[in-house]
Amino acid sequence: MKGATMAKFSGQMLGLSCVFTLATGCSDSDPAAPSGEEVDQRSYTKIDDMEGTTGVIDWTPPTGSPGFWYSYASVQCENLRPIPSFVEGTGGWSYAEVPEPYETFSGVTSRQAARLRTVAPLVDTWGAGMGFFLSLPTGSGPPGLPRECTYESALASFKETNAIPVDLTAYSGISFWARTEPNAPVTELTLELFDRNTHPAGGICNATQGTPDECYNTFEVTLPLTERFEHYVLDFSEFAQDPNWGYQVTSGTVDLTQMYNPSFNIKMPGGSCPGVCPGQPTLEFDIWIDDLYFVDR
Repeated sequence: MKGATMAKFSGQMLGLSCVFTLATGCSDSDPAAPSGEEVDQRSYTKIDDMEGTTGVIDWTPPTGSPGFWYSYASVQCENLRPIPSFVEGTGGWSYAEVPEPYETFSGVTSRQAARLRTVAPLVDTWGAGMGFFLSLPTGSGPPGLPRECTYESALASFKETNAIPVDLTAYSGISFWARTEPNAPVTELTLELFDRNTHPAGGICNATQGTPDECYNTFEVTLPLTERFEHYVLDFSEFAQDPNWGYQVTSGTVDLTQMYNPSFNIKMPGGSCPGVCPGQPTLEFDIWIDDLYFVDR
């Protein structure tokens, strides 16, 4: 498992100090916190609370327009919900109502979240996932050309989106709530970060599949999920690349000055190949991501 949570709190967040104004920050103390209750002294900047309908994130980037959510898979895209937007005949992105409204930060009630699930097993694959672009050219939307559900189509769609890199040095990490549905076969979640070294738009790694310096070897942390919403706070310093393939960044750290898109990936247990991976077990999962925030420095 790569990395570990810097802090993990109950989804109820009793005694948490955050009192949000326009969902951009929180107070330094909580006088109402019970004696001995752990108090979060950090402040946060909202990325997305998933309470809208468009799939466009709430965070306003310094350049360009706010990005949007997407899902991806390489095989049996019709078995994924939401179905990837690059596949012909899909309805695009949508949030889902949480099973029961709950409190994230103090005084903040969540009623919707980003949910990714399989409605039938994915066969012979490396995995699937969902993510969001941080910044896009004004007027951009999902790729207009429908494609087949293949690894090559997913990469082509990804590259054609024309994401704009953004500077995240004002933030020390990322915060979110997550859970898995009961009895889901796969319950581990990998959060991946694309920077200029690992995204093909950065012009450093090699976009050609199978090359020694291939793109997409992201900085990542893998987390085990539970059946209730838990709060995860990850410092950017915890994220690391897979040392066994792809372009390797000499510094060993993510480049926060040019960031593209975070991605929540569900990997086939024990599998690392791209595209179609014959002989792999089937992949089934049902995960929720909620109330995303940057952690301020």
